[in-house]
Amino acid sequence: MEKESALGFVLMIAVLILLAYYLGQYQTGTSAPVVQVQGTDGSGTGSVVLSAAEVARHNGAQSCWLLIEGKVYDATNYMNVHPGGRDRILPFCGADATEPFLTQGGKGSHSSLATEQLGTLYLGDLNSTVGNQTLNTVGQRIPTGSSDEEEDDDD
Repeated sequence: MEKESALGFVLMIAVLILLAYYLGQYQTGTSAPVVQVQGTDGSGTGSVVLSAAEVARHNGAQSCWLLIEGKVYDATNYMNVHPGGRDRILPFCGADATEPFLTQGGKGSHSSLATEQLGTLYLGDLNSTVGNQTLNTVGQRIPTGSSDEEEDDDD
């Protein structure tokens, strides 16, 4: 019985170490390009309305914004760590990606981890106004871990 308790303790420590490592990797982000919105005074400060037209301007690999369920996300840097590859996201840059995200491109649903990671890319709701601080810090919150793309989520 004593050997089983010791083995259980060792396994618990190993799980905690792995969890700490995973969380450390998950919270580490890549640096995002700085987005400057020109203010009315020409200072480079200001805000931007997350309109459909503004989202449409961010339609490529250099700046990729997605509209999913009425929310705007900056996926520019996340494309490079997406488990399915950047080509799975690139066609939807600057557009409504609700259906492709919800159906994982017709392959099922994304995992709960993928949905959680999407939240780290959130800029704001469609037609809301956000400032440079929001635009410039999203890239620092990008998850670098992968969200087991092929895993079905039964939650």
